[in-house]
Amino acid sequence: MKLFIKYFTMIFLSISAVLIISLFIIINIVGNDYLTEKKNILINNINMLNNLYTKKDFNYENKHLKTISNSLGIRITVIEKNGKVIYDSTFSSTADLEKVENHLGRKEIDNALKYGIGDDSRVSSTVKVRHLYVAKLIDSDYILRVSLPYKTLETYLSDIKYHIILIFLLIIITIFLISYYFSKKLSIPIENINEMISKLERNEQIYIDEYNNHDDKISQLMYNLFKMMISRQNIINEERSKMHSILSALSDGVIMIDQKWHIIYMNDKIKEIFGDKIDNSLENLKDFELIKFFSEIKSKGDGKHFIKYGGRFYEITSKSYENHRILVFHDSTDQMRYHAFKSEIVANISHELKTPVSILMGYAETLNNEDIDEETKKKFIKKIFESSVRIDNLINDIIELHSLESRDRNFTVPKPVSSEDILQELQEIYKDCSKNLIFQIDNTGLNVYKEHILSILKNLIDNAVTYSTGDNVVIGLKKSEKNIVISVDDEGPAIPEEEKNKIFERFYTGSKSRNKKRSGTGLGLAIVKHTCELYNGYVELQKNAKGGNCFKVVLTER
Repeated sequence: MKLFIKYFTMIFLSISAVLIISLFIIINIVGNDYLTEKKNILINNINMLNNLYTKKDFNYENKHLKTISNSLGIRITVIEKNGKVIYDSTFSSTADLEKVENHLGRKEIDNALKYGIGDDSRVSSTVKVRHLYVAKLIDSDYILRVSLPYKTLETYLSDIKYHIILIFLLIIITIFLISYYFSKKLSIPIENINEMISKLERNEQIYIDEYNNHDDKISQLMYNLFKMMISRQNIINEERSKMHSILSALSDGVIMIDQKWHIIYMNDKIKEIFGDKIDNSLENLKDFELIKFFSEIKSKGDGKHFIKYGGRFYEITSKSYENHRILVFHDSTDQMRYHAFKSEIVANISHELKTPVSILMGYAETLNNEDIDEETKKKFIKKIFESSVRIDNLINDIIELHSLESRDRNFTVPKPVSSEDILQELQEIYKDCSKNLIFQIDNTGLNVYKEHILSILKNLIDNAVTYSTGDNVVIGLKKSEKNIVISVDDEGPAIPEEEKNKIFERFYTGSKSRNKKRSGTGLGLAIVKHTCELYNGYVELQKNAKGGNCFKVVLTER
């Protein structure tokens, strides 16, 4: 019953709220349309009077004006441009107009004088009745104004509101009945579902055929789902049997244990590795080497671990789940021997990787010490991350440099790149830069590959941001005939003369002379140099006016 009330309230209130808002909108629209229509009628009346009479015809001797006023239900007023009223159909003689105040300053009169026509809605100070006024400047000589008592408008609007509200009440009744019907239609099957779930939680027997007799679609759906669940259970049992066959055929050993290290499942390969030394629990082992072996696995937790047992090396993959843990044993003895051979070869080409790897290993080993405080751990983790980034940057730079060296020099750029696109991308990349980057980039098309010019700019900017102690870096990009000229200026310190010929060599960094806290991979400027050579260009280093460095790049468009 509570569910029914909830659905009924939700449906009824939602639709009713929409209808109430719609009601006010409709009434407002109808009222505005009606007022607009009345204004147009008054304008037509003005035009009619202007066509029938001239200024001198608007006097009290002309009885037709009074007849028109009465028959149309309007008030006719003629006003001089100075605001003096010379005729008003409300009065009977010119003498009566003497008590009428000057009409200058009234909204419709002022607008008519300014724009040729004006309107307003207010209580008349003359007849003390609310009117809708429309005034028009005639021949730039006088103002002809007609008005309509607002009571007529209010009567019409009241009638409209009455009918709309009546219709609204009928709709509300209809909504009430519809809400009742759909709420009942929705709540009954959901209550059946709740009942079924409750029985499942209490392990009570469910007579599923009872739900098949209901007319509602949801109950029938639950019946079909339950039947499908039974069918799926049978399929799962079959799949479990297949999985056992597959795991038994694997060359790797597989053990599933519970939280108390009791064995739930193990395949035949485990029996080949350990023989009869393990039974139903890994907590009751009697062999010393086996106890040491599994104790080490237990201490290491999840992940992949290499542990020696019986003269062979095993790669143990451990993965914990909510109620169990899976251990996979892979004999990696041959693979370990291969890696030992491979490491000897790699050692000969890993000179540039040695420092960051040593940092990673050193801090990682230190982190295993449980006595380290949290602040020191965070510091070490940061150092590890920075070294990892350095390795990644080094590898990427090596790949990029190799790509540049092996590329065919005879190529043509099929489509020019917009310098505006280059600027936007650089601004996005360096939006959080610690230095003030000043871009002086001409808006033009460049016949170079976008990735090449971006690589040059990013390496030069990164170099300036990394090593410069100043606050500003100026980036210039302009086109001179068939050449593209790039410049990156920093504020120092200037690179010593003896280093200027070395900085474009591979793996050369100026960290000792320029910035002891940060250094790059030593490949950035080498990449810039090789990219310039691709475009038959060059890169040179000059000292700028601020005592800093100016890297100038000249490329020939392809």
